[in-house]
Amino acid sequence: MAMRRATLSPTPLGTTATRHPATTPSRAETVRAARTSAVAASALASRSGQKIMTPLLLQCESFRELGGWTVETQSTRQIGSSYVMAHGCGVPVADAWTEVEIVEEGRYAVWARTRNWNAVWTPRAAAGRFQVLVNGAPLAGELGTGEAAWHWQKAGEIDLPAGTVRLALHDLTGFNGRCDALWLGCASPQGTAPSAPPNLPQGPCGLADPAAIEDDAAFYDLVVVGGGVAGACTAIAANRLGL
Repeated sequence: MAMRRATLSPTPLGTTATRHPATTPSRAETVRAARTSAVAASALASRSGQKIMTPLLLQCESFRELGGWTVETQSTRQIGSSYVMAHGCGVPVADAWTEVEIVEEGRYAVWARTRNWNAVWTPRAAAGRFQVLVNGAPLAGELGTGEAAWHWQKAGEIDLPAGTVRLALHDLTGFNGRCDALWLGCASPQGTAPSAPPNLPQGPCGLADPAAIEDDAAFYDLVVVGGGVAGACTAIAANRLGL
């Protein structure tokens, strides 16, 4: 069966730009390739009598409720999309959650695309740890504990009936846990996922080629780069001063 990509709502902070034709495939192209692979895997499984449920890819920034998680765009060039982050200054934030429809009952493996952001500086325990909750129950895996690069980390396996299922990201630390997407696929008896998570792009994708951007000939009194605390305060002060 073909992979279903769940688009729960328009992705916040999305941008539309021309992709440079000579670089990594876009996220949409990769998902189409993963869908083709899922069709082939399903055909092989049908001939061998093995059951493979329809894989499901969920973008976390499109969850129904973000709770205390915020949408971040700082890794768009690396992963091809925004992601969600639990920035609680050391206090775990409220869960981000959504609901999905499971078409076929069975045992599912749940994966999260995440990274251990502080692994760049220290091999000690990961600061941004979180879990995936399924209908309120935590899966066994503690996420955000792997390598520094974005990668798929297994959250666990669970038997799911057909129907509505509630999925949630549960922050454990309040120290900037990060999650880009969740993937639900068929779990094999050996504990591996026959419908493995797609290899979403790690390099530049979906962005304009900086060399192709034309110079702006207009003259400005002030240009603010960045929308953090300093940038926001600067923009507000400039507006008040009539710049």
